[in-house]
Amino acid sequence: MSNSTNNTTRPSQTPAKKKITVKKDGRYHRDMTTVNSVVAVLTVLANLLVIYTVMNTTRFSSLSKSTFLIVNILCLVLLLALNYFVILGIRTRKKTLYNISMILMCVFLAIGAYGTYAIVRVNTNVNKITSTSSKKENVSTSLVVYSESGTQSITDVTQLDGKVVGFATGTSTADLGKKQFTSKNVNVTYKEYQDYSSELLGLFNGEIACAILPSTYDSMFANETGLSDYLKNTASILTFEDSVTVSASTTGSDKDLTKDPFTVLLIGNADGLSDTIMIVSVNPISMKVTMSSIARDSYVPITCYNNNSNKINSAHAVSRDCLIATVEQLTGVSIDYYVDTNFQGVVDVVNALGGIVVNSPVEFVGQTASSTRGTKTVWVPAGDNVVLNGEQALAFARERYIFASGDFARQIHQQEVIQAMVRAIMRTRDINTFLKVLDAAGDNVQTNFTVEQLSGFVSYCMQKANRYYDTEHVENIFNMVSSRITGYSSGIWDEGLQLSLYIYRLYQGSISDTKAAVDRNIDMTTAISAPTTVKWSVNWDFTPPSISADSYNETIVQSEVPTTIGNYVGRSLGTLQSWANTFNIAVYATDEAGNAVSDGTITYQSVPAGTAIESISSISVTVTGATTASTPTPTTESTPTPTVESTSTPTVVPTSTPTPTPESTPTPTPTPTATPTPESTPTPTPTPTPTPPACNAENPGACTTKDACVGVGKTWSDESSSCS
Repeated sequence: MSNSTNNTTRPSQTPAKKKITVKKDGRYHRDMTTVNSVVAVLTVLANLLVIYTVMNTTRFSSLSKSTFLIVNILCLVLLLALNYFVILGIRTRKKTLYNISMILMCVFLAIGAYGTYAIVRVNTNVNKITSTSSKKENVSTSLVVYSESGTQSITDVTQLDGKVVGFATGTSTADLGKKQFTSKNVNVTYKEYQDYSSELLGLFNGEIACAILPSTYDSMFANETGLSDYLKNTASILTFEDSVTVSASTTGSDKDLTKDPFTVLLIGNADGLSDTIMIVSVNPISMKVTMSSIARDSYVPITCYNNNSNKINSAHAVSRDCLIATVEQLTGVSIDYYVDTNFQGVVDVVNALGGIVVNSPVEFVGQTASSTRGTKTVWVPAGDNVVLNGEQALAFARERYIFASGDFARQIHQQEVIQAMVRAIMRTRDINTFLKVLDAAGDNVQTNFTVEQLSGFVSYCMQKANRYYDTEHVENIFNMVSSRITGYSSGIWDEGLQLSLYIYRLYQGSISDTKAAVDRNIDMTTAISAPTTVKWSVNWDFTPPSISADSYNETIVQSEVPTTIGNYVGRSLGTLQSWANTFNIAVYATDEAGNAVSDGTITYQSVPAGTAIESISSISVTVTGATTASTPTPTTESTPTPTVESTSTPTVVPTSTPTPTPESTPTPTPTPTATPTPESTPTPTPTPTPTPPACNAENPGACTTKDACVGVGKTWSDESSSCS
């Protein structure tokens, strides 16, 4: 009975009442120690992440001080609310408070985690970009040897014992090369050169047995006229990489960029040389920006070479400060800041922006950003408002050979790429795009602007943009004026190589006009003068005068060099033959199969461009798209004397020379099996050179000098010594 009674009364007792009580009470009655500990730890972590984010964004507060203040206050208030609900939830055990505190904690954990990730990412890249302290860099160096045949007798470092080794003064490669010789116990005598160009010429001239050069030396000088054939016969017997300490860069000015005009030197470096040099002046009041390019081949005094003249791009190989000092000395413009980037930086930033829009006048195939470049593989389309990716934008900014104006076109396109990048950045509103741009710039861009200066100037520009009437083209808040320091093509003669090396001499008038334009833009005291001629018409399109003229009435300094051969690769065989006839130089032409030809396009010439004609008796060329000549190809054995016929490359092609008669030039026997003897085939008497075609506008190819070419209204190319 008792058991039966107990069984019937047990369901209505305490356990059932407890469940009902818990539901009505809305509290947790189980042991919450573990849960409370986890909640407390996560809450502390959320607090730390949010506070870290807030504290580390204050360095950018100049972007918008009011916004930063509001955001900081809001974050602190919400953190207090989070902590209040967490503490209250733990104490009261109420489910509602627990749920609110858990939601707030998750939100703040997410905000704090992403904020910490983003700010660490931003600060890391910004610190890389703006760091002016000494740092470690990896430098790749090669020990380079040369022989005329291309077959090297020196193949190991130990074979240099007792020989002369060259190095470029002030370069990290020199230090690393000397360190290698010391570690290998190889005793050498060192010869010092002021730059890599002089050192390389010393190697070709036989002054030194080995040159200490950057591993990318081949691509550094690939575009140097006349040196390509010499470079083919070089070899690196040892390549090594080591870290060096790069000294601290010059600290920038302490100007307030929102009030004080300033100057910037934009540098685009390639393999240690400065491929792009541009003086930029910015007036934050008028928002006018001037950009003046300096040709990379400009022949000027280099400050760190004891003011010995050389191409200005070589100054960067010693140091960035050397280049800055050289530009300041050349132009008289004081440089406040610099922005230094390499090729990969341009590619990565453009890709981060999703591409840029430019006007490309022609379609062409250009070079990549790789330091081992040489093969042109980047297609650039033609058209207005074409979208280019990073590699295409770089190729567009670097190409000069496809354009008639050469380096001038390249300078214009470099400025256009910079303007397009500014335009894309100013139109961007996506935070992830900005993060990608900073990632791209972090490892490739260096400047001595401070973070505060940059953020303050960006905020200032954003305020201007917010008030600009054309919200679709906010980049137009800047009035950008492009120019270049003009000059003329010239050359310096290398006696050892018997070769004319291309240089670009600057007009002093252009230098003075460029400085005057910069001074006008940054001058805050002189009254602004209005244009002297004004048309009161809505249809008047005012065109501001150019900063620099294309030419000046100055004495043209041309080095005393002999007449040299130009670059005929890519041109017709007839053009070369016409030139060669003027100087009684024999031309031997074959196709790729070795057959003698009389027409076609030249793909290879045996004599490098810039070689003095006094040292040329004949030139051999390979052509494509030719018609096989009927005259059989003579061999070297057929002529025992070292006349022009003894050249190993067959048959002189009489493209523009009249066919000699049997009386003046005996016709060689057509039987290929019979080897002619000197008696049966006398050395031909040189045929009198016919009068060259008249140099006129209808026949510019007959113009062999720049003055004659310009005189008939055509354009002279110093690269190929041709008129078109």
